[in-house]
Amino acid sequence: DQDQILPHVNWGDLFFDLFYVAAAYNLGVMLTSAMNDQNWLRGIIYYIGTFGPLWTSWETSMFFESRYTTVDYSHRLFEVVRYLFVSTAVVHVKSVESLADPKSAESLVFTCAILCESIMHLA
Repeated sequence: DQDQILPHVNWGDLFFDLFYVAAAYNLGVMLTSAMNDQNWLRGIIYYIGTFGPLWTSWETSMFFESRYTTVDYSHRLFEVVRYLFVSTAVVHVKSVESLADPKSAESLVFTCAILCESIMHLA
């Protein structure tokens, strides 16, 4: 009877999980900035609209990492590029006013980064 040896946690995965911690922080700041008498409903809608794609990105990543162990450089490079898109999206989560402003590029950059990250999941 042999003992089962579980794989060790990858430090790179722990580092990349910090991007989602930053996303949670930025989403919290965005939500609290909109909690006034006029914008609370808009703030909740924007929160759900930005939380959903980031949650899906994290969830898909966790499903893959829990099923497979990858040790080759091509998958590592793929993950670095994917997290580049995630970090771009996280950086552009700002206040509701800046996301709603049509002259601001925040929502466009966020949307493009999430779109590129989602396309990478198809590969």
